[in-house]
Parts: sequence; C-alpha cells; structure tokens
Amino acid sequence: MFCNKNINCEKNKMGLKTISLIATLVLCSFGNDKDKKCNEWEGHQLYKGEKGGCYYIKIKNKKRTKVYVDKEKCNC
Repeated sequence: MFCNKNINCEKNKMGLKTISLIATLVLCSFGNDKDKKCNEWEGHQLYKGEKGGCYYIKIKNKKRTKVYVDKEKCNC
C-alpha cells in the first residue's frame, strides 16, 4: 500500500507497530522465569530448563510448544 499523507494509512502503520510490539512481548514472556536464555541454534533461541533440558519455542497455528534438542546444543 502506498501512503501519501493519508491519515488512515498512518493509523494502520501505528496499528501494525503496536501488534508487532505485543507479539514480541508475548513471545518473550512465554519462557519460564527459571529457564535460562542460551545461544541460538539454526535460527532458534535456545533455553535451558530448570532440570537441564535444552529447548526452543515453536509457534504453529497460534500454539506455542517447547521443542527439545540435545543438551549439548545449549551453551550457557
């Protein structure tokens, strides 16, 4: 969409920025406070759980799940 001093267009841009910010906050808050943020692996942010498991968050059809990988992949 091309925007040229159009008020509705500016409102749409602000709406998209707001949605993006909310999505980021939701994703960041999904991890457990006790879980430790580690390195990235194949484009995924890895976390180490309180029992030592290594996982990343997968989102599919608006559902968030933990996908576990080998513990050696977490360098934290």
